[in-house]
Amino acid sequence: MISDAYPMISDAYTMISDGYTVISDGYTVISDEYMMITDVCMLIADGYAMITDRNTMITDGYTLISDEYTLISDEYTNH
Repeated sequence: MISDAYPMISDAYTMISDGYTVISDGYTVISDEYMMITDVCMLIADGYAMITDRNTMITDGYTLISDEYTLISDEYTNH
């Protein structure tokens, strides 16, 4: 995932974001400025930091990443 506002990199699926809209070629991803909903696919970075902004990221119940202080990284562990 490449974003000009909030950089996120995913090794599983190609996603393009301009900071507001997310487009996925493998799974349904609906996003606006305030909410991102994924379908089964868990957004995990491949050694790079995945940082959520002040919005909410919600999946189908398997993964929940939210609040403006959440940081998940394979390279640096911050919980």
